[in-house]
Amino acid sequence: MGDPSDYDRGHDDDGERARGVVDPEHTTAGYESELEHLDREIAALVKGTQLALTAARKAQRASAQGNQSELVAAIVAVRDRLADLHEKASELTRDADYDLTAWMQSGGYARELMALAAASHLPMVESDSKLLCYPSVLQVMPAEQAITIDRKRVREVRPSRVVDVLRANSQRRSRFRAEAFLEALASAYDLWIAHKGGRHGSHVKLMNLYSILTLLNGSRAYSKQEFARDIYLLDQSGLIETKDGRILRFAASATTRGGGVLETVAKGGQVKIYSTIALEGPND
Repeated sequence: MGDPSDYDRGHDDDGERARGVVDPEHTTAGYESELEHLDREIAALVKGTQLALTAARKAQRASAQGNQSELVAAIVAVRDRLADLHEKASELTRDADYDLTAWMQSGGYARELMALAAASHLPMVESDSKLLCYPSVLQVMPAEQAITIDRKRVREVRPSRVVDVLRANSQRRSRFRAEAFLEALASAYDLWIAHKGGRHGSHVKLMNLYSILTLLNGSRAYSKQEFARDIYLLDQSGLIETKDGRILRFAASATTRGGGVLETVAKGGQVKIYSTIALEGPND
């Protein structure tokens, strides 16, 4: 049985409208607006640095030429420019001291991401402290001032940049291996039936199969949100027959939210709910 984390990405949509999508009109000031302010201040700092460098080069030329009056004037200009730069840099140091950890802990950063994603027409929903943006699963890590996107740690957390990364992920060609995932799912199903003394062809909760998959492979990092996404990708792939000829059946209705169900976001922004599956052979 392969590592569940190997069953990668995919595409398509179906289901009901996404819950938790933030109206872009409700975007509040946060880290992005702070960085936009700093962008302008840093641009002014760069311009001042360039002016100081120009004055220094003028002093260098005057020294080489022995132009005493121009030399003194240029050096004074350098001194004044550097004094301005020192003051500006001190202000920027204070402005840049943004408490990103507190903003992340408060949930403000996640709300900011969701609002920017909505404004960019990129569906995103929140599920058990993770953000789902097809096909990516994102987690905010306040203590590290970082995020993870599909378990890859990212420290470049400017919200607009993160949204750009998520959009690129959503447009990337699928690498999801439906056949391998279905066979792993079938193995977990068989183990559960054997363990419980159940009947082949009966429905089993997907959360039970998730527990077996993560236990057998030691893949604790494989979150249930990633598992839900992979179930959705398998569903959308159209593959329903295992190598031994059994047919995969999803529950006729999985719209009731409650304990033991899986929730994921489809490509079009709809929420998909999954609860149980069955594998039916010709004699079941």
